[in-house]
Amino acid sequence: AARAIANATLDVVRGLGGAIVDGLDSAYDAARDKLRGNEPDVIAGLVVASLSILTVVYLYHSAKTARDAF
Repeated sequence: AARAIANATLDVVRGLGGAIVDGLDSAYDAARDKLRGNEPDVIAGLVVASLSILTVVYLYHSAKTARDAF
C-alpha cells in the first residue's frame, strides 16, 4: 500500500511539474505578444517603477536611521 501511495504521489509531482512549466511558457508567450511593439514604453515603465521603489526604500531607511519619524 505504501508503495502504491508513493508511486501515485510521484506521478502527481511529475504531472504538476510539467503543468507548471507549460503554464509559465504560455504566460511568457502571452506577455511577449501583448507587449510586442511597445518596448520603449515597457522599459520606461520598469525604470520608473524601479526608481520609485528604490526611492521609497531609501527614504524609509533614512528616516528610520535618523529616528525622526519612527
